Formats: sequence, structure tokens, C-alpha cells
Amino acid sequence: MLFLLFIAACLSIAVYDIKYRRIPNLIILFIIALRVLYLIAEFDSIVFIDSLIGLIFASITFMIPKILHLRIGWGDVKYSSALGLCLG
Repeated sequence: MLFLLFIAACLSIAVYDIKYRRIPNLIILFIIALRVLYLIAEFDSIVFIDSLIGLIFASITFMIPKILHLRIGWGDVKYSSALGLCLG
């Protein structure tokens, strides 16, 4: 069930980004909240550490092009961070 909500949120972000060239913060917060609720419910330290490593790696990977002023926005950085948290 959570996987379907995650896919629906990702698809809505893709459609909205293509149409308006923006990524809504509310949907990113929804994705993060889903993952945090899942982590709280499962409470597995290995999964928690994997999620944090994914968050940090995705944030750094997408922040470097933003700092170098390449064609990437903060919405892309936030979205990749949320995906890194979810996918570990």
C-alpha cells in the first residue's frame, strides 16, 4: 500500500514538473512523511541507517551541480534527497 502511494506521489511530481517546471514541497513532504512513518513502524536499525546513507549520498550528489550553477534547481535537490531517503 505504501509503495503505491510512493509511486503515485512520484508520478504526480513528474507530471507537475513537466507542466510547470516546479516541484511542490507538499508532495516531497508527503514522501518523506511516508518513509518516516514506515521507519517508525518497522524500527529496524539497519534499514534506518541505509535510509540515512541514501539521504546523505543523494543530497551531496545533487547539491554539487546546484552549487556549480549547472541546470538543476533546489526542487530537484529536495526530490532526490527524498528519493534517497526512501530507496536507501
